[in-house]
Amino acid sequence: MSHIPMGVLRIFNPRETWPKWKETPKERLVSQIKEVLKKKKRDKPDHEILGVGANADAEEVESAFKRLTKTFHPDVVGAIEGIKTKDISDAEEAFRIIVEARGNLKKVMRPRQRE
Repeated sequence: MSHIPMGVLRIFNPRETWPKWKETPKERLVSQIKEVLKKKKRDKPDHEILGVGANADAEEVESAFKRLTKTFHPDVVGAIEGIKTKDISDAEEAFRIIVEARGNLKKVMRPRQRE
């Protein structure tokens, strides 16, 4: 066995938070779900919940909506092995928030499209 210098081998400190790139896909998904729930709790505007600009057109809103629904759909989240029941219910809530945000933005965009 070769000698590994102490600078290379780092002992894990459980109090340290891992960088985002070291998260597993399941952990990343759970953190994204919590982020959507936080945005709604803080009464962020609908365009921020979907991650589009304030002056986004209908096409941008639809593409953001499709991207988010593919990620947060309860059937997709439920199919992930080892995910907790609470995370599935949080994903359902995040999915409802995303659908509601899209509906609100579409209502606002209809008058803009007529002008």
